Amino acid sequence: MTMERIEGTVELREVRAGSKSDGVYAWLRRPGEETAYCLYREGEYPADDPDLVPLAGRTVCVEGTVQEGGWLMVDKIEDCNTENETKDDETMPEM
Repeated sequence: MTMERIEGTVELREVRAGSKSDGVYAWLRRPGEETAYCLYREGEYPADDPDLVPLAGRTVCVEGTVQEGGWLMVDKIEDCNTENETKDDETMPEM
């Protein structure tokens, strides 16, 4: 597994309704691609992550390691939105 830098838009999906692991998960979708990566931080439970869920709809650049099954372990995340959709008071979480 190697470190990669991937740009995409964060989407939220409600997953596994009714199970112990149900919740809202943050996914990263690259422009023009059908596949998305499920984002998670090492040592943190991926459902309802308080740092990742608020990024919904934002274009970000993620540095991390792609895992089997479409998971992306986030090491660093930056705002790479060229259209400045973010408000001045919004900041990216520290990873």
